[in-house]
Amino acid sequence: RSRDEIECERVMGVGPARATREERASFALPSPQQKCCPRRRPPPPPLFNLHAMASPPPTLLALGALATPDAAAALAPAPFPPLPAGARLTLVPGGFGFACVVVQGGTLVAGGQFGAPAAGALPTESPLVAAAAGYDAVVVVDATGAVYDTGIGRSPNLWERVPLPPRVAVSAVAAGARHAAALDAGGTVWCWCGAGDGSNEASPAGAVAALGPAGATRSPPLSSVACGALHTLAGCSVPTRGGVWAWGSTLRGQCGVACASALPTPTPVPALAGVDVVAVAAGACHSLALTAG
Repeated sequence: RSRDEIECERVMGVGPARATREERASFALPSPQQKCCPRRRPPPPPLFNLHAMASPPPTLLALGALATPDAAAALAPAPFPPLPAGARLTLVPGGFGFACVVVQGGTLVAGGQFGAPAAGALPTESPLVAAAAGYDAVVVVDATGAVYDTGIGRSPNLWERVPLPPRVAVSAVAAGARHAAALDAGGTVWCWCGAGDGSNEASPAGAVAALGPAGATRSPPLSSVACGALHTLAGCSVPTRGGVWAWGSTLRGQCGVACASALPTPTPVPALAGVDVVAVAAGACHSLALTAG
């Protein structure tokens, strides 16, 4: 036998010249009784502490008069509004001088320098799934599809359920200066307080179906809705039949239609006819459309 084979047997404890217990331990090799079952070394410590790496709860930072009436201090972001410890934000709609936050679990928190709706007075115990803020109004949707609003034609501290026909479940809402809109699961847009034309004339029947498969103006199923100050947008993402419908004030061309007066009914925007529109948004006097490609 070679010297290497003899040395290997000595270290393994199987040859005539066996290594001592201390020598075997120094080589981290098994003892003679464990030579068929190698000793398992302890696993190395983890490189990172996953619990310590967990991201902290998000913080809502506010700028301007929303956070403070002091013009100089308004330039520095400040946490707003006071949130429960560990709260996870899901929705952050902002209004005129106030903001509303829907935290994980469907609870509404509101605050601001110019007053905010009494969130705790909501007449529903179901968690909220959607919310929108307008000039001085808030519209919310709970998990059952019911819609509640405040500030639209009434005091900002008075919540009421928006009358809708049975079996109409709302998935999205929008709020303007003096009107609001809702999108149901079937793709129809419902409007109230002027039917979205900014007239602030409440319909005696509550919300009216303005646009969509079941609307007064027929269209393919709609996928998004938005309210500007005095106009309303609805987007459709059906390929080759998509587009944007607009109605309400045309003072600054926000409806994309050449018209000297307000559009009383939903009207297709010619420049977006047939475009796959996945989302719409509206400001006071402007409109935005997000296309699929």
